[in-house]
Amino acid sequence: MWNWYYENGQIQLSGNFIQGEREGIWSSYSADGVLLTTSEYVNNKINGKHIEYDINGSIKEEHIYNEDVLLKRIKYWLFNYKGNGKDV
Repeated sequence: MWNWYYENGQIQLSGNFIQGEREGIWSSYSADGVLLTTSEYVNNKINGKHIEYDINGSIKEEHIYNEDVLLKRIKYWLFNYKGNGKDV
């Protein structure tokens, strides 16, 4: 597992390399330690899900990739108590 850090010591990026290429799940974080994204890599290419999270840890967007090619984008909506959709 490889980790890159912010100056404050929080992890900024975390993931694995195999033979110099990204492999497996990679995660990025805010300087406050909040998970921002997760991506699945195979042979240094996004292959599978790339997920973006909001500051509360809920999924904001989900992207499906095949060898770095975007196949599908899913955007999630939150609804407030009046039932009005709010894009987050």
